[in-house]
Amino acid sequence: MKKGTRPTKHRAPGMTCPDCGGASTQRTGRAITALVREVAYRCENDACGTGFVAQIATIRITQRSAAPKQGSAHLPFAPHLPPRIAANDRDPIEPPPAANDTTAAMTG
Repeated sequence: MKKGTRPTKHRAPGMTCPDCGGASTQRTGRAITALVREVAYRCENDACGTGFVAQIATIRITQRSAAPKQGSAHLPFAPHLPPRIAANDRDPIEPPPAANDTTAAMTG
């Protein structure tokens, strides 16, 4: 290791408490498989104190490796995903003509 450098510290993503919605702190973590980790959290709210476990899973590749290791996982490649749209927003429905609209009477 170079002088003046520190080892990389792996951090799990922050999670909110499922009971009170407050901040939580990572307590422990362990690998379940090469692609899945289990992380234990504790709520920081003293009045709550809930302990819970979350899973973190690798689900797709967004940038291919230039030097993949032998036997690496074969995950789907998805460089960019379009924003999600609610099902009822896909095909906007035109509003009916206003009651005082005379063009509807002429064409109909």
